[in-house]
Amino acid sequence: MLRGDVFSVEIESADSWETLKDKICEKTGWPPDQQQLIHG
Repeated sequence: MLRGDVFSVEIESADSWETLKDKICEKTGWPPDQQQLIHG
């Protein structure tokens, strides 16, 4: 489900997608396996 929520997380250039998803989970409570990230 596309929610359109906007928020910020601090990451380093060497961080993996897994690390990013873990930080999103800490902030939102959304489990990493239920996240779908889109970038461009």
